[in-house]
Amino acid sequence: MNFQINESFSKHERLFCRFTGIYCSDLFPLSLEESKMKKILLFALLVLVAGILGLARRGVTFERGQESRNDIIQTYQLAPGARIEVTGIVGTVQVDTSDRSTADVEIAVIGHSADDTKDSIALEQTADGLVIRGHRNGGGFLQRLWRGEIQQNVYLKAPTNIQLVVKGVNGRVSSGVVDGKVQISGINGQVSLAKAGGYSEISGVNGGVSVGVKKLDEKGLRISGVNGGVVLHIAQDVNADLNAHGINGKVRAEAINLNIEQDHPRSRFSGKIGSGGAPINISGVNGGVKLVSDDQTDSGTMDAE
Repeated sequence: MNFQINESFSKHERLFCRFTGIYCSDLFPLSLEESKMKKILLFALLVLVAGILGLARRGVTFERGQESRNDIIQTYQLAPGARIEVTGIVGTVQVDTSDRSTADVEIAVIGHSADDTKDSIALEQTADGLVIRGHRNGGGFLQRLWRGEIQQNVYLKAPTNIQLVVKGVNGRVSSGVVDGKVQISGINGQVSLAKAGGYSEISGVNGGVSVGVKKLDEKGLRISGVNGGVVLHIAQDVNADLNAHGINGKVRAEAINLNIEQDHPRSRFSGKIGSGGAPINISGVNGGVKLVSDDQTDSGTMDAE
């Protein structure tokens, strides 16, 4: 069936109807308000098409299927207790620790061109330690929408005797044993910390959290704002006061010396681990909390329901 294009439309509107297959017929008359709205939408579409064509004429390309990789490998000498900070990464962050005095850094930056990956990571050795900072370098919004984000996967071999700060990571974060202070925040992915020896603070995590607690300083451990389950692997000689509130799930303890003081199944829980001591504060968890002995091999955060 053929439809007659409404002659009241402008020349550009009639051309748009013909080329897009959208028929504007006298058989379906529009009200004045509908006609105005349709003209506004048509004008907006024409502007968008003109903008994309203009970008193309200026040499801005939106190609898929191409990939460029930039590998960064560096080694830094660190003093005992040095601070390692990793921020603004789009990808995974993995920190393996051992008895050593250097930090070996391996970073794989993957984009769609050399320009995408160039200067997308900054490494700086400071008086306090080492800073690894990622930033976007992949063009404007339309380019990122079409081609996707740059991916930056960070792998570190670091000393055990460090302070670790990880912030603003769009990916999974894992770390080995850290003797010093640990701060992990703003993570869109699971967080796994093998063993923490000092004060640890983990917040704003969109994923499960697993932490090994081998000892606590006077500030203890704080976990808050987690969209997922929390599992704590607690050493046998750890003494702590446990306070949990705002928990959307069960709080369970397995094979540890936990004395319950208050149990409010829906949201609050408190008790003493061993003889009590430094605080372990857990709040705002959309999932369960599970406390297990550190000799248990099960580390999956999905078990905390």
